[in-house]
Amino acid sequence: MDMPGRQYSAGNAYRYGFNGKEKDTEEPVQYDYGFRIYDPRLVRFKSVDPLTSNYPELTPYQYASNNPIKFIDIDGLEGGEDPYYLNSIPRIAKMYAANLSKLPEERQKQIAKNIKYAAGFVVQFLTG
Repeated sequence: MDMPGRQYSAGNAYRYGFNGKEKDTEEPVQYDYGFRIYDPRLVRFKSVDPLTSNYPELTPYQYASNNPIKFIDIDGLEGGEDPYYLNSIPRIAKMYAANLSKLPEERQKQIAKNIKYAAGFVVQFLTG
């Protein structure tokens, strides 16, 4: 949906960037999160997090509680767990399992061993 006063062209420029946010065409390379503006040239937000007083242990310019792999920050206000990410883990596991069965048995065993080893780190990371 177009916003009043803004013009869009059907050129080759892809106007979505970091975290799926739409590039602001009125300013050079920045993304509007609603509560804050993100500038990828600076690799940080241009304004302080409005909830910074609630989280004194985090920098006022942080994104998603300084854990962008586990959390997302949809509106620039506060990070939270990404439900798509959490729900996609079983789907990805099924996809790999289906393809794994097509490999030679010795290779399957080595991959299963590597997955088991890596899973320990993933669980430890996700549970903090």
